Amino acid sequence: AEQLLASNEPRSFDRGRAAFYSRACISCHMIEGKGGRVGPELSKIAENQKPTEILRSIMYPSEKIDPKFAKAEVEHLESGKIHAGVLVPQDDPEIIYLVEDPLAECEPQIFQRSEVEIIPLKISPMPEGLLRRSSPTEVLDLVAYLVSGGNPAHQIFTTAKSDR
Repeated sequence: AEQLLASNEPRSFDRGRAAFYSRACISCHMIEGKGGRVGPELSKIAENQKPTEILRSIMYPSEKIDPKFAKAEVEHLESGKIHAGVLVPQDDPEIIYLVEDPLAECEPQIFQRSEVEIIPLKISPMPEGLLRRSSPTEVLDLVAYLVSGGNPAHQIFTTAKSDR
């Protein structure tokens, strides 16, 4: 990760955004008000993570995971039936929405909070190997796009490292 990010060339906003959309990141993650809700909102990720940490979390999504966004099992207490998937954040704490596969077009299963037990798993719903088909340039531009929070005017796109 360090070597990859040591590059001196300025990054491309358009390539970074294209990678964010084409790798299906947008299906689960919101940036600048657009995207899915089953993963963390990423507009301000650079406030808490260095670029190397951002890259590492894309490469190894289950290494450090916020329990709110882990895969979960939901056990229906009355029937004992267990459903696995990803919880979709809801405004109403009494209702649970569970999606089996956040990348598939599927309707969420809906449960009353009082009727289920939620067992978070220590697994990210984010697939490993998302960068398998990516060139180093695409990877760097994707990380730069995340660092910028989706802002094309961010300095990461306007200066090479030697200018900073």
